[in-house]
Amino acid sequence: TDSIRRSYRWLAAVAGQRHAPDWDALFRLGNQLANHFSTVNRTAYLLSHDEIPPDLEHRRLAIDKTSADLLREIDARVTARLTLPAIAQTFAVLLPVGRGGRY
Repeated sequence: TDSIRRSYRWLAAVAGQRHAPDWDALFRLGNQLANHFSTVNRTAYLLSHDEIPPDLEHRRLAIDKTSADLLREIDARVTARLTLPAIAQTFAVLLPVGRGGRY
């Protein structure tokens, strides 16, 4: 639907201390990004990297049944592990990114 496309169209991705994230700082950063950039309405925290590699490339991604099943599994795992009261919403995202042509 149009509301789903609008919600995730402009996603900001950030990375940091993946093993011990400062959730309060991430909450503030997410708000700052959304308030400063009118096109950003979601911020994703990368759990797989301590920093975003400078040579990261992106490409278009089509979601098929396998990708949708993977997203559901990831979403369930993340939601089950995050039980902090400060986190009101979580979401899983497949980011079509890679380096050197590998995605």
